[in-house]
Amino acid sequence: MTVNPLAASAPASLLERAAVDLDDPALAPLFRDLQGNILKSHGRDNSVHVFVRLVGTPGRCRAWLRGFASEVTSAVAQAAQTRDHAENATAHPFANLMLSASGYRALGVPPDAQPPDPVFRAGMKDLGARHPGAREPTANPLCDRLEDWEPPFRARIDALLILAYGGVDVGADEARAVLDRRVEVLRASLDGVGDIIHVEHGHVLRDAAGRPIEHFGFADGISNPLLLAADLEQARRDDEGCERHDLSAPLSLVLVPDPGARQPQACGSYFVYRKLQQNIRGFHRRIDELAEALTAAAGEPVERELAGAWVVGRFRDGTPVVDHPSPDAGRPTSNFNYDDDPAGTRCPFHAHTRKTNPRGDLVRAFGASPESERAGRIVRRAISYGPPDLEPEEEWTDAGLLFLCAVADIAGQFITQQSGWCNSTGFLREGTGLDPVVGCTSSDCPPCAQSWPVRWGQAEDAPRLTFDFSGFVRCRGGEYFFAPSLDFLRGL
Repeated sequence: MTVNPLAASAPASLLERAAVDLDDPALAPLFRDLQGNILKSHGRDNSVHVFVRLVGTPGRCRAWLRGFASEVTSAVAQAAQTRDHAENATAHPFANLMLSASGYRALGVPPDAQPPDPVFRAGMKDLGARHPGAREPTANPLCDRLEDWEPPFRARIDALLILAYGGVDVGADEARAVLDRRVEVLRASLDGVGDIIHVEHGHVLRDAAGRPIEHFGFADGISNPLLLAADLEQARRDDEGCERHDLSAPLSLVLVPDPGARQPQACGSYFVYRKLQQNIRGFHRRIDELAEALTAAAGEPVERELAGAWVVGRFRDGTPVVDHPSPDAGRPTSNFNYDDDPAGTRCPFHAHTRKTNPRGDLVRAFGASPESERAGRIVRRAISYGPPDLEPEEEWTDAGLLFLCAVADIAGQFITQQSGWCNSTGFLREGTGLDPVVGCTSSDCPPCAQSWPVRWGQAEDAPRLTFDFSGFVRCRGGEYFFAPSLDFLRGL
C-alpha cells in the first residue's frame, strides 16, 4: 500500500483555503475523493447508523470495502444530488463509511498508512490514554462511565456506515422502510465479512416554523462553521452580515491528508460519535425550579423562557440571549458575540453555547489569538433519535441526540471543548460551573453549582444566584472514527 506523501508534509496552501467552491479546478481532485457529509451536511431528515465488526480475513474485508466504495457518496456527488433535489424534488440515497482504529488493524493496513491522531488510535474506551488539551490529560477526559454505555458500544466497533434518505415528497415512514431495506441488503453482503452489531435510527425534529430542534425543544445546528462559499453567502444574507461573528472556516478545520491514499490530494476527516440520552422531563422541571429561584432572588418575576435561555445561551427559537432578554425582542441569528457582555450578566459564562463557542472570550480572558480560538471549533453533523415526544411523562426515555462532529484534531478541538471547557468548573472564570447541558464530572467529584445573574444585564458586582443545573444528558456509548478518501477505499 502506498503511503500518501502529504501525510508527512500537509498541503497548507490547499487546506488553509476558506469559502471554497466545489467546482474549483484546483480542488477538483480532492473533492472527487472526499466523502460527503464533511464539508456540508447530507441534508436528509432520516438516517441509520450501522455499526460493524469485521470478522473475515483482511483480504476478504478489503475486497468488500472496495466494492462498497461505489455506494459511498462523494462531496461532488452530494452537491449534484442537492441541486437535483432542489430542481426536481428527487430523493437520493446517501452513504458514508468510517473506520475506527481497530477497523484499520482488522484490514491489515500498515501503521504508517493509518490516520496518525493518537486519540483516534487509542479509541474512546481507553479512559487512561493521555489526551493533550484535556482538563485532566491523564485520566478519562470525557468523564465517561463505561458501565452506563449500552452493550454494543462496549464491544469492538470497526466501522460505522451512515445511510440516509429523504426528500420533499418522502414521508418518515417511507424513508424508514427504504433505509431498513438497505440495512438488510447490507447485512446480506457482509456475510462472512462482518457482523452488524448495532443500528441506530436518526430523524430530524422540527418546530412549528420548520426549524431543526433537539428533544429539549431548542433550535439545533445553528452557527455551524461553514466551509463552502455558497453556504457562507446564504448565511450572510440571512443574518444581514457577519461583522460580529464570521462563520467561515478553512478546510483545515476538518480535513487532514489521508495517509493510506494513492492520490496526493486525497484527504479525510476524523469523526467523534456519541450517543447522548436526554432526560427531557427532568430538564424542563429543573428550568421551572431555576425560574422560581431567580424570581425569589430578584424580587420580581423571572420568566422560564429567560431561565432556559441562560441554560442554553439561546431562546428556544435560536434568538441569542446575549442580545435580547426575550425572544420577542430579537430573532434567530448567528451574527453575535460577547464583546458587550464581558462580565457574563446577559449570557452567563456557563451557558452551553458560550462554553462551546466562546466568540472572543478566549481572546479577552487568556490573550489567545482570534485565529487560535476559531481553530478550536467543531463541525456538527448530529441527528436526534427516539420518539418525537417533547413532553414525555417519564424521565430518561430512550430519546436524545446521536452526536457526530467532524474535526481535524480530536484533542485540539473536541476534547478541548468537552473536557477543557464544558466539563471544567473554572472555564472561563473560577466558579463558573459546568456547562448545564452537556457538562459532567467524574463519579468521585460532585458538580459545582453555577453562578447565575438574577436580572438580564445587571451590574457586574450585583448579587447572583448559586444554583446547580446539571445531569440531564448522559453518554450511552461512542467511538472515534476516520472517514477515509474514496481513493483509499478503492485502492485497498
